[in-house]
Order: sequence, then structure tokens, then C-alpha cells
Amino acid sequence: MLSRACEYGVKAVICLTIASREDRIKSIGDISRNIQTPEAFTAKVLQKLVRAGLVNSIKGKNGGFYINKEKAENLKLWDVVQIIDGDDLRYRCLLGLSNCSNAKPCPVHESYKTIREDLVRFLKRTEIKILSDRVIRGESILKIETILRTN
Repeated sequence: MLSRACEYGVKAVICLTIASREDRIKSIGDISRNIQTPEAFTAKVLQKLVRAGLVNSIKGKNGGFYINKEKAENLKLWDVVQIIDGDDLRYRCLLGLSNCSNAKPCPVHESYKTIREDLVRFLKRTEIKILSDRVIRGESILKIETILRTN
């Protein structure tokens, strides 16, 4: 349902939200290792989030990415999805038909429309902070457990 870029973005934002609790800046190498994603692609995704103002970056040898604590407190999954995937999630046809619409629906249009609407509601109400809390407590996995022990 989400693009690969969006998946990486969500994982990176959760990683940075955890790091924000200790005011830490994470290098692209650290982030990519923590969430097990390709460094170059993850860097491109993070730059998109930086341009949108969701994530901050510092250039240079000791630079990296971070999220302000205040911002981390209020982020929703929807914020990340909108920046990376835009409205594609709301309107994309499950069968990939570009001309699928309410007026000319594909065979699964009506059923999938309900699922899509439920997913959008879920994304709009799900807080990144709560997801990061689950990772910290060991209730969820994201391959970023090492964030709590390194740097």
C-alpha cells in the first residue's frame, strides 16, 4: 500500500523520534544500519522530509539528521505519508488502472475504497511517538533496537 520510499521514511522518522529523546543527531549511516535500508535511497527520502520541514539536517563531518522534540511529540504517520507519497494512497487503483474512478470503477473499486478510507483514518490518528514508545519498550520490532545502545 505504501511505496518503498514511504516505508523507509516512516522507519527513519521512528528512528529519529527515538533519538530526539536524547537530542541526538543521527548520521545517514547510523539510520540506514538501524533500520536496515540502503543508505543512498534513505538519504534521498530524508532529504525530501528535510525540504518539507519535517526533519532537520546538519551538514559536515559531524552532521546528520534530527527531529526537534516538540515536533516529534505531534507527528502522525499521515504527515510522513503525505510528504513522500502525496495523495497517491487515497486515489490509487488496487489493480493499477489509471482510468479507474467512482464513475468508471474497476471490479474491486468499491470494496477497496472502504479499505483505503480506513487506512487513511488510521494514518491520520496514529502518532509516531506512540510507535517509537512501542519500539523502546520492546513491544514492536523495526530493526532499530540498537538505537538505544549506540552513540
